[in-house]
Amino acid sequence: MSSHRLYAGIPALCFRRARRRSPQLVFDWRMQPKWVVMLGIAFLAGCTGLSAADERMVLVRREDAKFVPLIPARPDVAQVAVLWGDRDKGPSAALLRVRQYLGALHYHTYAYDLVVLEGRMKHWESGQQEADVPTLGPGSYWRQPAMQVHGDSCLTDMCVVFIKWEGKWESLLPDPSK
Repeated sequence: MSSHRLYAGIPALCFRRARRRSPQLVFDWRMQPKWVVMLGIAFLAGCTGLSAADERMVLVRREDAKFVPLIPARPDVAQVAVLWGDRDKGPSAALLRVRQYLGALHYHTYAYDLVVLEGRMKHWESGQQEADVPTLGPGSYWRQPAMQVHGDSCLTDMCVVFIKWEGKWESLLPDPSK
């Protein structure tokens, strides 16, 4: 085997034979420390899903956020200011401003992360009672997995949250027969 041959993109000279007569190749970290650094950088770059050239910085001052009705037929209930992405098609992040409400159980096709910025809220999963879960104030966080039935409520006159969706925004009601 040539010392210039690649194994999963790593030069073969970074490997050694395992001890105890094993034909298995083992990566030898001591042989090429620079490969360790390069692999770490490649791993972190791959975790973002976008290359640095594809991603652009987004900066929105709160006073510049453009709120529009979440439901055009009911503009007084909730307003959204999309910060990046397209909430109707794919991943996005937004500020969401809602009036006080008591939430019904529902679920979403995609997961989301939420941080409470203003107001007090409650968030619970199916099987829990709203009265039994803690009140969440500014700085509180929750991650809601996709397809998991849950409820949430805004307990104050107004709640403002930062929400980051992994896909398009949609809320669905669970089948009452199940």
